[in-house]
Amino acid sequence: MLIGEGFWDREPSQEAVEMLGNFTSLATTVDRVVADGWTPVHGHVSTRSELDDYEWACWGSLASWALDHPADPESSHVLETATTRRSEWLRVYRDTWGFVCLVLRQTSD
Repeated sequence: MLIGEGFWDREPSQEAVEMLGNFTSLATTVDRVVADGWTPVHGHVSTRSELDDYEWACWGSLASWALDHPADPESSHVLETATTRRSEWLRVYRDTWGFVCLVLRQTSD
Protein backbone atom coordinates (compact mmCIF):
# COMPACT_ATOMS: atom_id res chain seq x y z
CA MET A 1 0.00 0.00 0.00
CA LEU A 2 1.17 3.55 -0.70
CA ILE A 3 0.18 6.36 1.64
CA GLY A 4 1.09 10.02 1.91
CA GLU A 5 0.74 11.95 5.14
CA GLY A 6 1.65 15.33 6.52
CA PHE A 7 3.51 15.66 9.81
CA TRP A 8 4.89 18.38 12.02
CA ASP A 9 8.63 18.60 11.47
CA ARG A 10 8.96 21.17 14.25
CA GLU A 11 6.62 22.49 16.92
CA PRO A 12 3.87 24.34 15.02
CA SER A 13 2.14 27.52 16.01
CA GLN A 14 -1.47 27.29 17.14
CA GLU A 15 -2.40 29.13 13.93
CA ALA A 16 -0.69 26.40 11.85
CA VAL A 17 -2.54 23.64 13.74
CA GLU A 18 -5.86 25.43 13.22
CA MET A 19 -5.06 25.86 9.53
CA LEU A 20 -3.75 22.39 8.65
CA GLY A 21 -4.90 20.10 11.43
CA ASN A 22 -3.51 18.19 14.34
CA PHE A 23 -0.68 16.23 12.72
CA THR A 24 1.91 14.34 14.76
CA SER A 25 5.66 14.01 14.32
CA LEU A 26 7.16 11.77 11.65
CA ALA A 27 8.16 9.19 14.27
CA THR A 28 4.66 9.10 15.76
CA THR A 29 3.13 8.82 12.28
CA VAL A 30 5.27 5.75 11.57
CA ASP A 31 4.54 4.31 15.04
CA ARG A 32 0.80 4.56 14.33
CA VAL A 33 1.17 2.80 10.99
CA VAL A 34 3.10 -0.03 12.63
CA ALA A 35 0.57 -0.26 15.47
CA ASP A 36 -2.17 -0.68 12.85
CA GLY A 37 -0.44 -3.79 11.48
CA TRP A 38 1.72 -2.40 8.69
CA THR A 39 5.47 -2.51 8.10
CA PRO A 40 7.07 0.35 6.18
CA VAL A 41 9.31 -1.10 3.46
CA HIS A 42 10.17 2.20 1.80
CA GLY A 43 9.63 5.87 2.49
CA HIS A 44 10.35 9.29 1.13
CA VAL A 45 10.27 12.49 3.18
CA SER A 46 9.76 15.47 0.90
CA THR A 47 12.61 17.95 1.05
CA ARG A 48 11.96 21.61 1.76
CA SER A 49 12.77 22.26 -1.90
CA GLU A 50 10.14 19.74 -3.05
CA LEU A 51 7.53 21.21 -0.71
CA ASP A 52 8.40 24.72 -1.87
CA ASP A 53 8.06 23.64 -5.51
CA TYR A 54 4.64 22.17 -4.72
CA GLU A 55 3.39 25.29 -2.95
CA TRP A 56 4.70 27.65 -5.65
CA ALA A 57 3.07 25.50 -8.34
CA CYS A 58 -0.23 25.23 -6.48
CA TRP A 59 -0.74 28.90 -5.66
CA GLY A 60 1.12 30.17 -8.72
CA SER A 61 -1.09 28.22 -11.10
CA LEU A 62 -4.20 29.75 -9.50
CA ALA A 63 -2.71 33.23 -9.72
CA SER A 64 -1.71 32.67 -13.36
CA TRP A 65 -5.21 31.52 -14.24
CA ALA A 66 -6.74 34.58 -12.58
CA LEU A 67 -4.35 36.94 -14.36
CA ASP A 68 -4.99 35.20 -17.70
CA HIS A 69 -8.78 35.46 -17.28
CA PRO A 70 -9.46 38.97 -15.96
CA ALA A 71 -12.98 39.06 -17.43
CA ASP A 72 -14.06 35.90 -15.61
CA PRO A 73 -16.34 36.76 -12.68
CA GLU A 74 -14.30 34.42 -10.41
CA SER A 75 -10.92 35.90 -11.39
CA SER A 76 -10.57 38.35 -8.50
CA HIS A 77 -11.70 35.73 -5.96
CA VAL A 78 -9.22 33.17 -7.32
CA LEU A 79 -6.37 35.70 -7.22
CA GLU A 80 -7.27 36.66 -3.66
CA THR A 81 -7.35 32.99 -2.64
CA ALA A 82 -3.93 32.35 -4.22
CA THR A 83 -2.48 35.40 -2.49
CA THR A 84 -3.92 34.41 0.90
CA ARG A 85 -2.78 30.79 0.67
CA ARG A 86 0.73 31.77 -0.48
CA SER A 87 1.00 34.15 2.48
CA GLU A 88 -0.22 31.46 4.91
CA TRP A 89 2.35 29.02 3.59
CA LEU A 90 5.21 31.52 3.82
CA ARG A 91 4.25 33.00 7.18
CA VAL A 92 2.49 30.21 9.10
CA TYR A 93 3.51 26.65 8.23
CA ARG A 94 6.44 26.58 5.79
CA ASP A 95 9.10 25.91 8.41
CA THR A 96 7.14 23.42 10.51
CA TRP A 97 5.18 21.11 8.19
CA GLY A 98 6.53 18.07 6.33
CA PHE A 99 5.20 15.32 4.11
CA VAL A 100 6.07 11.63 3.90
CA CYS A 101 5.15 8.91 1.40
CA LEU A 102 5.36 5.36 2.73
CA VAL A 103 5.19 2.01 0.98
CA LEU A 104 3.65 -0.42 3.44
CA ARG A 105 3.17 -4.15 3.68
CA GLN A 106 0.86 -5.89 6.09
CA THR A 107 2.79 -7.29 9.01
CA SER A 108 2.45 -11.06 9.38
CA ASP A 109 1.09 -12.48 12.62
